[in-house]
Amino acid sequence: MAVCSAVSASTEGMALKELQHASGTVFCDGAIRGSAVHVSHLSPEHSIIATAAHVLVHAQTRQPFKSCFYRPANARFSSVGFAQISTQATGMTLKDSLRNSELDWAFVALKRKLAIPALRLSLRGGPAHEPSRIQALTLVRYQGDHEAMRIDDNCAEVHSEYLENTKLLLHNCAAGPGVSGAPLIDPVTHGLVGIHGGTLSLTTQVTDKPSQFQHTKILQARAIDQELIDALARFSRSLP
Repeated sequence: MAVCSAVSASTEGMALKELQHASGTVFCDGAIRGSAVHVSHLSPEHSIIATAAHVLVHAQTRQPFKSCFYRPANARFSSVGFAQISTQATGMTLKDSLRNSELDWAFVALKRKLAIPALRLSLRGGPAHEPSRIQALTLVRYQGDHEAMRIDDNCAEVHSEYLENTKLLLHNCAAGPGVSGAPLIDPVTHGLVGIHGGTLSLTTQVTDKPSQFQHTKILQARAIDQELIDALARFSRSLP
């Protein structure tokens, strides 16, 4: 069966609304710490969200927050407490920012089942993704000035001649407070292809001027790969 890539305005609007409902915020120790997304998995009894691991720990002390909740669509009266966390940013260090970015993901089981859409973890561009292919992206993030989830659907994957890392998804989507942990979504399949982590600062020598350096900042997400798909399956099976 052929699948048409064009969609009606009403169908597209409905799809974007579902993406917004599947996303939300992480609220820990009295403040919003970042964004997250409800993901589909093997166990029908539990709800699991995906976010960035650093969202769950204090930036200075590196200690985990004491009390965390997930707010679907940032609805404070729908807050659900955390039941179990797959990782608490263990192994992340302050010295190796690239390695930190590779480890910056976490799955969280919630204390009750959510009746909201869930996104499937997907390899970007499909299993045969070509490095040279540009992946269109949709980002759903928390926007602090409106205290609501916002959809940015006019962004894409970018490539850098200075950084090639299959575990990272470089992109030009919007950034700002609360965007850490936000889902990067394939706008065609609505699969989750990345979890936004932050900004990488790259220092490189200027061509033909070895004594001069240029500094570049680039937005990065932890790409969904087979490692994360397998990790979610293991975490789902481990839940009581």
